[in-house]
Amino acid sequence: MLILEIYLDILTGEKITEVASSYTSGMLYSTAKKQALDYMTDASRACANRQGIDEALCMTNVKIETQKRLLDELARVADFCQRANDPNKCRDDMAQKIRKEESELVRLNKTLSMYRARAGK
Repeated sequence: MLILEIYLDILTGEKITEVASSYTSGMLYSTAKKQALDYMTDASRACANRQGIDEALCMTNVKIETQKRLLDELARVADFCQRANDPNKCRDDMAQKIRKEESELVRLNKTLSMYRARAGK
């Protein structure tokens, strides 16, 4: 998180333009997404030896856990918006990104239910 804090120090400098400050929410989102995808890459190895519906169930569970971690991380890094040049814009952008990721979690849960029904679990 050190790089994130250094970047925010640069963005909140007096000579930084408003355009540069609008990138803050995108940078925060990208950081959280990268951490979640790193987790998913590691966790998906547990599904490698499975096939068919068992593999689909395993991967969907990994994706759901990844999505939950992403939402937790997004909620945590959204606090950094207070350091942006335009904190309200940053918070609004982050709220929109969080809503998008929450809808993806709902979709993944529906997919999991469908796979469970097919597998009889």
